[in-house]
Amino acid sequence: MRKAWIFLVSIVLLAPLSAIAGSNDFKLHRLATCAEGTVPGESCIADPDFAGFDAFSKRMGLVFAPSFLAPADSLGQAGFAIGLETKFAVAAKDESWRALNGVDFDTPPLFALMQLHVRKGLPFSLELDGLMSWLIDSELFYVGGGLKWAVTEGWWFLPDLAVRGHGGTLVGSPDLNLVNAGFDVSLSYSFGLGGVVNLTPYAGFSYVWVISSSRVIDADPGWGVSPSGAYSPEFVFSQKTQGVPRGFFGLRFIADYVAVTIEGAMAAEVQTFGVNLGTSF
Repeated sequence: MRKAWIFLVSIVLLAPLSAIAGSNDFKLHRLATCAEGTVPGESCIADPDFAGFDAFSKRMGLVFAPSFLAPADSLGQAGFAIGLETKFAVAAKDESWRALNGVDFDTPPLFALMQLHVRKGLPFSLELDGLMSWLIDSELFYVGGGLKWAVTEGWWFLPDLAVRGHGGTLVGSPDLNLVNAGFDVSLSYSFGLGGVVNLTPYAGFSYVWVISSSRVIDADPGWGVSPSGAYSPEFVFSQKTQGVPRGFFGLRFIADYVAVTIEGAMAAEVQTFGVNLGTSF
């Protein structure tokens, strides 16, 4: 069992490191140009691509939106769980990806994230969770948490039904303000195999609101010219709230004190696939 634990830890920790070759940081000034008829460094008037910003921020919100990686049951009042997670996000092709450093927007990007996920059981079948994610090859982090209620826990004749609310924010971007908020409903059912392992398949529906805006952006960077009446390259992408439905499904496998959970979450623009390696007590 010890060798298996070491092997699984290695997969979770090392798999993302070889998944991405380019940088995943971004600059929002790439979503703007100088207006037609104006000259960079002289008379540039910012011409922002507002639709591009909406598309980019929505997709980045889905990349960072938390994976569930747990069935509908709770840990119980005294329960505690900690897990390391690897998540891959496959995004749809879109011109707004030109904001990424060194990425050809004609090629759909693949993102990999590392996550630390902590869960704590509470009375009345409630459960509190918190996570911190790092987007590989970037300086971007996501910090979030949620509260789940296992509504039918303990009703032996019914599958577990849970509802959860969650939220989080992006940290580390000099350009983008991004906050996620959402809720989900999930169903799961546990059964044992040979008295040795426990399997719990689960599935559910989630709805995420991506709330985004920018700080002051310079559409004509690098010139060092102070804005004036005839030269105004600075602008702001105003706040935008976009709602996105997602479906998800997963399977948890428990042997002794080791739990492995795999999951997929599907939205139109971004699909994510995650693995959690953890333990609970």
